[in-house]
Amino acid sequence: MRELVSCKWRISKEFNLRIRNLTDQHVIYHCGSGDTHLLDFTGFFVFKQLNVDAYSFEQLLQKLTNEFEFESSDESKDYLSSLLTEFEKLALVERLDT
Repeated sequence: MRELVSCKWRISKEFNLRIRNLTDQHVIYHCGSGDTHLLDFTGFFVFKQLNVDAYSFEQLLQKLTNEFEFESSDESKDYLSSLLTEFEKLALVERLDT
């Protein structure tokens, strides 16, 4: 988890991403891989933040906890950690060394 916290994150600039909003879900088409990804509202909130600017883990965590109510800070850290890991695996986001 330390690696996740010690860098900034942004939307991957390597490939174009197409975004479509549905009623309660969001679809992201990755032009490089041809894959389509379905995000829930909370996941898309984080994705949308990274589409605006690069943020550190702590900055994203603050935005996430301000927007949504989590039972504990560990719950929000775990959620954000797993989300960023999955986004990175799918080449939707990339790490920036700070």
